[in-house]
Amino acid sequence: MDRGYYLMVKMKSPNGWVEYGRFYVGDERELANTTFNGLQGRTQSDGWLRLELMESRGLTQVSLQRIYCSLDELMENCRRITKEVFKQFNLEQDPVPAPELLAV
Repeated sequence: MDRGYYLMVKMKSPNGWVEYGRFYVGDERELANTTFNGLQGRTQSDGWLRLELMESRGLTQVSLQRIYCSLDELMENCRRITKEVFKQFNLEQDPVPAPELLAV
């Protein structure tokens, strides 16, 4: 069964949390956790923006961790995530192949 890790970007709306972005961070749980643990934010539900570390197994998605952040923290987090993903896919000795993107 294929397994992968994603960082979902969500915002709070009157109808609940809405996903509006997603970063694929590879298929290694340790690397996904390390990337997530380096992000800015709080575990308390006190904001309108949320980053959630998800594990995907086939068609099943499981939430592993989440943090709430300000717009400035989200901006910095997106920079950090992009930097880590770039290193993983371009600079590591055995780069992880990117998953096929599905049309929505």
